[in-house]
Amino acid sequence: MAPAKKGGKKKGQSAINEVVTREHTIIIHQRIHGVGFKKHAPRALKEIWKFAMKEVGTPDVHIDTELNKAVWAKGIRNIPYGVHVWLSRKRNEDEDSPNKLYTLVTYVPVTTFKNLQTVNVDENERLIVKVFKPPKKKKMGKEHEQHHWLSDEVLKYRVVNEDCLICTITTRKLV
Repeated sequence: MAPAKKGGKKKGQSAINEVVTREHTIIIHQRIHGVGFKKHAPRALKEIWKFAMKEVGTPDVHIDTELNKAVWAKGIRNIPYGVHVWLSRKRNEDEDSPNKLYTLVTYVPVTTFKNLQTVNVDENERLIVKVFKPPKKKKMGKEHEQHHWLSDEVLKYRVVNEDCLICTITTRKLV
């Protein structure tokens, strides 16, 4: 066995100290297999917490209230099959906390989980998801049905149903 080197070069700072946001899909169904019905929702939240801690690498994890409501929406037994979330590593403003960083887990509503991938979201191009109720429109053919009333900041949108539209908007100014 070779002796360990002393005073070797440092490879630089660890990436775990950077503030970053990632978009993930968590399949809850496989993580609660074998758990009793009356423990599905609490175990799902624990599994989301464990997933966030493992992926982002911070022991301090905060789960957003919207995510909690989404998991508990259909009761304790009937939880969603999967959830799409943002994992945001942020600086801790609390001086009493032993951890410099914490992870905020935020719910992102999606209509389907097909073709969703893990995406790193750059800090200055962070995306905001807003839900709009489109204005009433006249009945037209499908080819004329465009959402022209959306602003220029909207990158993409998904139609959930006729009363709800989810838009992804940039926080930076578009030129």
